[in-house]
Amino acid sequence: MPSVISAAIGGLSPRGVLGTVGAQTDNLVLAPMDLAVGRKVTGILEGDAVPQQLIPLLIRLWQQGRFPFDKLIEVYPLSDIDEAECASRSGNVLKPVMLPG
Repeated sequence: MPSVISAAIGGLSPRGVLGTVGAQTDNLVLAPMDLAVGRKVTGILEGDAVPQQLIPLLIRLWQQGRFPFDKLIEVYPLSDIDEAECASRSGNVLKPVMLPG
């Protein structure tokens, strides 16, 4: 939400950094001084993780019953890609997974 991002930028200290996650669907309009004094806004893609470290960690957490990824995904056939995208954009689905065939 642009209003939340703008409020978060306004709360940054000089040289503060705001990391954003998720897809932005509306325009984000910033005031000229929003990024003054070295403030920075950066997008975070998949946590900016190192896959060789993150994937084994997630597998261990799943094996321990501490990462229920099956509750975070929704599986769609590839033919329903438009439906999956709509569900993701609306927030009804956290992570759509497409399967061919």
